[in-house]
Amino acid sequence: MKQNKIKIVYQNRFFKIGLKNDYYSFIPKYKDVIILPIVDKKKFLLIKANRQLIKKSLYEFPAGGFDNLKEKPLDAAKREFEEETGIKTKRNQFFKIGKSFQIPNRIKDEIYIFGVNIKIKEIKKNFTSSEVESVKIKSIKEILSLIKKGSFCTAVPCATLFYYLVTKNKIKI
Repeated sequence: MKQNKIKIVYQNRFFKIGLKNDYYSFIPKYKDVIILPIVDKKKFLLIKANRQLIKKSLYEFPAGGFDNLKEKPLDAAKREFEEETGIKTKRNQFFKIGKSFQIPNRIKDEIYIFGVNIKIKEIKKNFTSSEVESVKIKSIKEILSLIKKGSFCTAVPCATLFYYLVTKNKIKI
């Protein structure tokens, strides 16, 4: 049986919509990365970002897309982290946590997950970012409270935190 090729039914400068066997898929131009910032080995740095589509500000971890097709995952993670937090880092502060899927029934590309170890003294109180309102340091207990309130509720950051806690044996299963 012959497989049909993906037919592009819509595209703009950011993404394409593909159609194959009556099934639509979202094809982003670049891959994505998310960063789990660990502060002093016991707390986490969150960003609070205004999400215009839902008219709310939510807590998340720094994340974003690659700048171009040649950018390496670690370079994208370092750049995105610095853009969204104002914190300058070195490559050796980052470590690979794994990969995850955002919506595997619609997007086939994985999201690269990195951790970054930072110290509280590295965090700037005054930073400039067009997409981030504030940067906060929270304990796991405080993050769980934010989840309960619906303030930390986006899928990829929640999955990232859970993946880290399970794979690093921070919670017992």
